This record gives sequence, C-alpha cells and structure tokens, in this order.
Amino acid sequence: MLAAPGCLGAGALAGSPSAVLFAAGIVPGTPATVPPGVDAALLAPRAPDDPRAFVPLDGALAQLAEGWPDQPSAVPAASGDPEDGLRAYAKGRDAAAGGRWLMAATELEKARASLPASPEVARLLAHAYLQVGSPARAGDELLRAQSLDPSDPRLAVEAATVLIGRRQTEAAASVLARAANRAGGLSALCARLDPEMRVAAPTALAEALREEGWDTAFVESTRIALAALDAAGDAAIATNPRLGVLHRRRAETNRAVGDALCRLGRFDEAVAAFDRAAELPNPDPAALRPRVAWALLEADREPEAVTRLVTTLNENIDTLRDADGALATWLLGAIGDPDPLQEQLQAIAEAHPESGPMLRAIAGQLPPKEAADLIEAHLAREGGDTSAVGRLIQLLAAHDLRRALAVAARLVEDDPQRVGEVVTWLYLVPATPTAALDAARALPPSSGRSAVLTALLLHLENGPEAWTEAMDAWRQWPADPLVHVTRLAAARQLQESWLLADALTDAEAAGFLLAAPASATAPPAEARVPDLAVSMSAAVACSATGLLDRGVEIARAAVEAHPDASQARTVLAEALLRQAEAPSRSDQERFGAIAAIVDAAEQAIERDPSSQPAWSVLLALYDPRTGLLPDAERRRATLERIAAMAPDSLLARFNAAAIDLAAGRFSAAADKARELASLPQSEQAAVEILITALARDGRLDEADRWLRQRLEEAPLATPPLAALVVLLGQTGRMEEAEAFLQSRLATEPADLRPAALLDDLWRRTGRSDLACRSGRERALRRPEGSRRALELAAFNAECGDGDAAATELRWLLERFDRLTRDEALAAVGIAQRLDDFTTGRDELVQDLCTRFGDRYADAPLAIASAAAVAATRLSRPDEAVLAIVDQALRSREGSDPGPEGAERWIALAQALVDAHRPDLAAEALRRRVLDGERQQLPAHLATATASLAIDASAGDAASSMAFLRQLVSRDGDWPPSSDIVGAASPESRALFWLSTVHSIVGEERAAAAVLEEVIRIDPAQAMARNNLGFALLDAGRLDDRIVDLIETAQAELPDDPSVLDSLGWLRYAQGRIDDDARGPGAVSLLSLAAERSGGAPSTEMLDHLGDALWRAGREAEAQVAWAAAYESTATQNPRERMLQVLAEYQQREFGLVVRDPREIFDRQFGELASRLARKLEQVRSGLPPAVAPSGAEAWTGG
Repeated sequence: MLAAPGCLGAGALAGSPSAVLFAAGIVPGTPATVPPGVDAALLAPRAPDDPRAFVPLDGALAQLAEGWPDQPSAVPAASGDPEDGLRAYAKGRDAAAGGRWLMAATELEKARASLPASPEVARLLAHAYLQVGSPARAGDELLRAQSLDPSDPRLAVEAATVLIGRRQTEAAASVLARAANRAGGLSALCARLDPEMRVAAPTALAEALREEGWDTAFVESTRIALAALDAAGDAAIATNPRLGVLHRRRAETNRAVGDALCRLGRFDEAVAAFDRAAELPNPDPAALRPRVAWALLEADREPEAVTRLVTTLNENIDTLRDADGALATWLLGAIGDPDPLQEQLQAIAEAHPESGPMLRAIAGQLPPKEAADLIEAHLAREGGDTSAVGRLIQLLAAHDLRRALAVAARLVEDDPQRVGEVVTWLYLVPATPTAALDAARALPPSSGRSAVLTALLLHLENGPEAWTEAMDAWRQWPADPLVHVTRLAAARQLQESWLLADALTDAEAAGFLLAAPASATAPPAEARVPDLAVSMSAAVACSATGLLDRGVEIARAAVEAHPDASQARTVLAEALLRQAEAPSRSDQERFGAIAAIVDAAEQAIERDPSSQPAWSVLLALYDPRTGLLPDAERRRATLERIAAMAPDSLLARFNAAAIDLAAGRFSAAADKARELASLPQSEQAAVEILITALARDGRLDEADRWLRQRLEEAPLATPPLAALVVLLGQTGRMEEAEAFLQSRLATEPADLRPAALLDDLWRRTGRSDLACRSGRERALRRPEGSRRALELAAFNAECGDGDAAATELRWLLERFDRLTRDEALAAVGIAQRLDDFTTGRDELVQDLCTRFGDRYADAPLAIASAAAVAATRLSRPDEAVLAIVDQALRSREGSDPGPEGAERWIALAQALVDAHRPDLAAEALRRRVLDGERQQLPAHLATATASLAIDASAGDAASSMAFLRQLVSRDGDWPPSSDIVGAASPESRALFWLSTVHSIVGEERAAAAVLEEVIRIDPAQAMARNNLGFALLDAGRLDDRIVDLIETAQAELPDDPSVLDSLGWLRYAQGRIDDDARGPGAVSLLSLAAERSGGAPSTEMLDHLGDALWRAGREAEAQVAWAAAYESTATQNPRERMLQVLAEYQQREFGLVVRDPREIFDRQFGELASRLARKLEQVRSGLPPAVAPSGAEAWTGG
C-alpha cells in the first residue's frame, strides 16, 4: 500500500515547475528547451549571423573552393628514367591484373620514382596497398592522385571519402567543392559519374557539410543524394553494397535533414522530413516523436502537436514507453493552455490504470492526493508497475527529498518483497549522497527507514556503516521480516559468508526460513511457511557468496511454499544456474542441471512474461561463448520470443539498441539507449551502449556532455560516474579524471564509489602502490570475517608486505573449516603470489593445500598445482612432487577426459615451467597421457602437444622423440602432422612436425637433430631435407651436403616458395646472383619465391631478395624490398605487439608459454629488423650496405 496521502502534503506539487521538469527527466535549474530523449545540441537554433548555416549549396561550394589552387600540386622531381618508369608501371599493372599485389606495389613504387606526376600510377598503387593490407598508405596515394589530377571527379570523391574517414571533414568538403565548381555545380558533377558515384558524391559532401556546420547546403546536398539513390533503381541497390548501405540509412538521413531544418528555423519542412523518416523501414518512433512535437510547436502548430500526441497514446496504449510519457509531460509544460491536454491525459490514464507510462506522465500534473490515489489504484492491480512508484518517488524528491524517502520506507514496510525494486529508484533521485543520507537518517525510526538507509549506504559502497545499521535494526525489530531482508542484502554485498551464515541462522530462528537441518530453536517445520521476501533475499545472497547448495535449498522451499510467485521461480532458476556454473561441478552435474534451470525459468515466464531476470537466465544458458548449453539458434529463438511476448520489456528494447550498435546504426542505438538509461534496471548496460555508440559515431563531446548532465540530474547514479571516468581516460585526460574523483571524495566523504574508481585509475597509470594502500585502508574498515582477511592478504601481497599477508592467511588457516570452497581456493591463490622474501611462504602454501585436501575429498587440480610448486621450492625430492601428480590423476578433475581437464593439467605444467622445472612439467603431462584415464582426442592432443613443447623448449630432442614415438606406436598416428605431405610413414610425419616445434621455440640444434632422424628413416622426405639444409646454411655453413640437401629438395618440390627461397639463398651463397648457363640465379629464384607466396612473402624472403638485388646492381629495387621487409617487422609488427602475438601463439599452439617471447622475438625478428634498419641507413648515408657474404667468402668446406 502507498503511504497515506496526508504525508505527501496536499497541493505541494500541483503546478510546480520542478515537478513538471523532473517528471520529464530534467533536473530543475537546467535548460528545458527540447523534449526529453533528444540532444538539445541537435535542434538548437543557429544564430542569425552564423557565417555558414544559412548559406545555400552553391554559395557554400564557392566559399569552400575559394583560395584553393586549380592546378595540380607541386610534385617531387623524377629520380629515374621515364622509360624505366613506364616499364615498371606495365609490370605493376600486369601483376595487379594477376592478383600479385605485393609485386605490383614493388613495381609501382619504382614507377612512381620515375613518374612522380602520374595520377594513374598513384591510383593503381593505392589499390595495391589496399589489397596488401595497408589502408593508411592506400589513402595517402589516393590523396596524392587527386592532387595530381584535380579534374578527375571520381578521384575527388574517393579522396574526400578518405578525408572523412580521417575526420578531416573541412578538407573533404573543399576537395568536393573544387570538383563541383569545375563541373558547373554538384548536379553537373554527378552527371559525369557512374550511378554509384552519383550517390556517393553528394552523400560524402553532405556528411562533410553537416560536420562543418553548413546546414542549408547539407540539406540541399542530401536531397540530391536521395534523388540519385531513387534514380539508381532497385536492381542496382540490390547488387551494389555501397548503395545498399545508403538505401538502408534513408530513415536516419531524413531525420538528420529534419534536425538541420530545425536548426535553421524551417520547422514545417522539418516536420515533413521527420514524417518521411517515419514512413521508411525501421524508423525509430522513440527518436522521431519528440522531434515532431518540437517542430510542430516551433511552427505554431500547437493543436496539431496535441492531436498527434493524443492519437499516438490512444493507438499505442499497450506499447507505450517511458519516453512517450515523458514527452506528454514535457508538452504539458510547453503549450500555452495545458488544461485540455491534461484532461485528455488524465482520462487516458484513468481508462488504462495498467499503463505505467501514462500514469507517470500525468502524476506530476495532479495534486499530490489525486496522484497518490492514482498510483495506489495502479499498484492494487495484479502485477502493478513498481516503476510508477519509482517515478513518483523521483517526482517527490525533486520537491521534498525527505517526504520521498518516507514514501519509499513505508512502501518497503508494507511489501518487503519489493524492497529491491523500490530502493533502486532511490539511486536516481535528484539529490547528493550527503543530502540523501541526511534525509534518510532524519526519518522516524522504523524497519523501513533502516532498509532505505542501508540500501543507500550499500549503494555508496559504504559497507561497514551499512552493516552496522542493518544489525541495529535487527536488534530492535527481530520479528520484522524486512530487517532480515535488509541484513541478508548487506551480507551479500559485503560478500562475507560468515556474516551471511549468522544472518541465515537468525532468520531460521525467527521462522522466516526453513532450517537446513532444522535447528533446535526453530518452530516445527510443518507449522511454518517460509517468508517469500526473506527466502528470495537469502537465496540470492547465498548464490552470490558461495553458499550455492544452500541457496538452491532455500529457493526450492520458497517455490514449494509460494507456487504462484514468479519471482520465486526466477530466483530458483538463477540459483540453479550459479550452482551449475561453479568450477567444482562436473560436466555431468552441469548437464543434469540444465532441464531444471530451463523449467524454473519457463515457469517464471509463464506467470510473468515480462520477467527480465527469467529471460536473462535463458539467454545466459544459451550464450554461444559462455553458456552451459551454448546454442546460438536457441538464443536467437529466445530473443524472438522476448520480442513477441514482451515487446516493451527492457530486454527487448535493450536488444534492439544492441542490434543497432552492432549494425553501425550509431544514432539509432544512442537514441534507444538514452531512453533506457533513465531506468535503474537497465541503466548500467544502457549507458555502456550509449557511450559506445556516441564514441563510434565521433561524438565524444556529446558523450562527455551527456554524462555530466546525467550526474547533475542524479548524483547517486553509478554508471554515468564510472563511464565518465573511463571516457576521460580514453581521451587522454587522466589528470582531469583523477581531479574529478578526488573532488567527489572531498565533497562527499560518505560516498566511497569514487575511491574504487580512483584505485583503478591509479593502476592504469602505473601507480599501483597508491591503489594498494587505498584498498588496504578500506578493507581494514570492514567487519571481521573471511572476506576482510582475504582482501587484506591480497592488498598486503600487492603492496609487497608478504609477511603481513601471510599473517592474515594463517588467521584463516586457523578457521579453515568456516571457509567456503571458493574462499579456500582464494587463500591458496594469494599464498602462491607471495614474494620470495615472505617468511614461510611455501610451508604456508603446503599447509593450506593439505587442509583443503583433508576437508574436500576431491580437490581441484589447482590445489595439486600449488602443492607441487611449493614442494619444488622447498627442494622436496622429485618423487614427492610426482606423488602429488599421481594422486591428482585419481581425482575427479585429474581424470576428466575432456578439454577442460586437459586445460587444468596444462595449467599445472605451466606453474612448474614458471618454477623452472620444465622436466617435472613434461613428466606430469606424460603421466596424464600414458598412465591416466584415456582422454578424448582433443584433450589427448592438447596434453601431449604441451608436453612435447616443454621438452622442445629445453632442447631435449631425445625425450621428445621418444615420447612422440610412444604416441605414434599407441595411436597409430599423430594427427597434428596429418597434413604434412611427402612423408613415407606416420613416424616420419610426426617427427617432422616435432622439428618445427623445436624450431619455433628457438632450439635450432635440437630441430636439426630431429630432422636428421627424419631423413634417416625417410630419406625422400623433401621438406625435411630443405629445412635441414636451410638451417645449416643459415647458421653460416656451406658445404657439399648442404648443396645436396637443398637441390634434391627442390627437385621434388619445384614450386614450393620456401624451397625456392632456400635454393635462391643457396645460389646467393654460392655467388650465382644472376642466371647463367647452369640455371637460374639467386635473383630469379628469390623473386619467384616471393611471387609464389600468394602475395605475402615472409620478411626473411624479402631480406634475401634485397641482398640479391643489391649484389646484382639493382639498388633501387633492393631498397624497395628491404623497406617492405622493415615495415613488416618494425612498423606493422612493433616489438610490444609481437611479444603479445608470440605469447598468444604459444598459448594457442601449445596450450602454454614454454619460452619467453622476448627471446623468440630477438632471435626471429629483432636481429632481422636491426639488420634491415642498418642496411637502409647505410644506403641513405652513401655507404655500402652490409649484405650477407656471397661466393668464396661464404664457402666453409666440402
């Protein structure tokens, strides 16, 4: 029941401007010129003397082109013979025609040196760079081509598109303006272009004009573009992707035209543009309706604005959104005579008391008593809309904060089941944290007052004070279910399992929960019915705090006692899902739980189709990436059901915004998200979509402005606070973000949310010490419990105070039996992270692991891993470590035959590798493969591969070959080597594969030893001969055997690019640079190798080719090859990025990192990049480059 009308104060809000504004989503005192849901900057009128906005298209084009040269830009002097340039151009053109783009780029670069004024060369070179994955250089060449031939209209359009993509819209507009002026106007320019460019040209110009503030010219250019699009015809639109995209965006285009016309004061035309947008497919009514209302009012068509709104409300009563209600409220405050509209709105609201949006639209215009009566009638209906109460609380708070909180307190006292729904609306009231807390503390003592105050404190992340308040209330009113709900919520947010356990015990003793097992103090079970609100709060708290089984028990009891309660079944579905997702659950247990999860969620949906949490359970279950039952088709079908059964639900609306964002419809996504961001249930996700959409649309200033305005409207809201800090960081304003947070902490000391954000900012800016100290201070203020000790241990460990961390962990060790499984695992994890200087670290790890094993019969492999590493650090015998491994083999996780089991074993091996015991790591994996339960094929391959990679990283060719032979003997093959051709047997294929593993991790000698074995058992294996020959040659050797190895390999594989490269490098070493009577020389072979590489020769190939070309006297071509190779290594693949790539490669191929990526990079890329840079610098300095030895200087014997 709602609070008594008298407490609202009769007439307190009637006609109040603040009430009208806040109901519209606008805080009093802020500008209220445009309807809610529309950014004021989009419709703000231009100043009459604006130098751009009112200039027509022809005038804009003339101004933009004025002062720009009408002749080609200056070009550098030719550095070569034009005839050579023409030949190079012909070769580049032929290579491009054949799809050999790297060769085309190489030849065209040579051509450009001799023909620097040729736009054809620049245009084709741009296309070649685009094909080889260098769009930036492609754009540069397009701009160069356009500057060389300003008269080419297509080049102008392509260049302008590049400039727009680089946010250089003024330059883009100028380029198109000059092209249009030369052609005699934009229409004349379009007439010279093909159908695609006839649309693209005015579209690109319109985009540039809009960004630069030429509103009138933007409208004219857009109209030309839309006419050209219509003229293109359906067939062209269906087959041309570019036209298809522009066609699908017509609604957004017309809306943008309407916005511009509003800025120009041409409101009748704006209404027509908005109406055209509404007639097109996929318009967004939520974005168009407020724009139409605004334009109609500004056009002095007030009656039409009212008529349209009333018609819309009546025709769409079942699908109205909050935005429609907010628009109605705004219109009431904007028209001259609001009484007739108010009467019509009140009549609609009374005729449809089930409509929350209508109720919220009219409540702010009624005297408080009438508004309260209307709200109360709404709530009295089955499934009443709590959001209506939330909006009323916001409305009251704008006028009298204390009275609004009193209403909230009485509401939760009357119905504790709705406490969560009601209090979330408090976070959006227009009040500072201090004001809200002071107002709540000023309320008369009651369980409702305590619930409101505790909720505010928890929201402000002031957990210690919240817990004190909750406990004080429980001591005063132990028989009130609301205080138990409040206490359980506080324990949940504090994540303190010990506090939660005590709260559960007290709730059982009070008869609100069924005991498990029944306690001596509880009334007889058969005489008790668990309280629904307490049960739901308890089940949610248990699931969030790691008491998973207890959470399911409580939820099941609630469903049995309250079978018609949709919320109880939703909570049961959530508890079952959390239980099944726990790492301690086996795959069989997880799959067995799916039917129960689906049943509980479906039953909740059957009782309440708009239940967002129930739908969310199904979506999480079917998530293709993380779900227990990953199924994209089922997830898609569920989203379709949501759209059909609950079209106006938050999930349906949120999904529509997410679809727009994914499809690149950023404006539409932002409009939808902006509406959802005003609701507490969807605020977090909506703010993320809104800011992402605005950022991707290049509207960062608007995102910044919206977040700051939102924080002014609702200072208690958390998502805008966090998003603003992130936005400031992403735009390089870290100091501003820090000052902002420090200021919030100084002015609102009871609000601890900025402290956590500040910690994160400090960590991102390399000041983890500050974050660590801050976190430790907050942890010290928490009530005593396991979570407090874990946080203190973690922060002390991070701060480098290992002994203090160990003290907290030993305190937990003494109370180990009270820890949840997750807490015990966390304690072991923190102990493992303690530094080497911590006294008794490894003994502590062993003690924790032993206690874990004693308490839980089936310890996870993470415990075995920690114990094994501790044993190695304590210099325990290898037999002791392997005994831990053998024991793990018998555990449930250790015997898991699936991929997850393999991942756990590989993680154990990674820990031993990191502890500098790769031999034990490899042996542990070998035992899992050979002695443990037989694995599924993917898991078997992953585990065995990891073991072989560890052996390879140690250069242990003998062990790796012996193990691999065991695998081939047992399994008949080694599947990873199945695609290797030319091998006579599975054994030779497998060993050849193994040689590549040794080579990847930098153990070339071991790789050569394996290749020698391959050739011994399979002399005809051509690729093995090639690799061994090249490895020896690359190591600085050149003798008859190397010649034989490479030449015989090439005879078997004459077209293989790597073999051609080996032979070309051999010829180079032999001094055979050019072709002669004996056959092709190094230049021909290395050029052919690059050509046969599918347009993507390796850096090493290009380096070889450059050296050969230099030796052949073709110095310009050599520099092109070296430059391409250097760009590939140093520019396109910088060191930091490559280190990450190399780590990820090992993780992907081997399952773990066996060799420091820095070592691999320095060997494979660093030395080569330095060598290339040195040669290029030497050439620039006029010195001979240090190319590789050739001829007699390279021969080492034979």
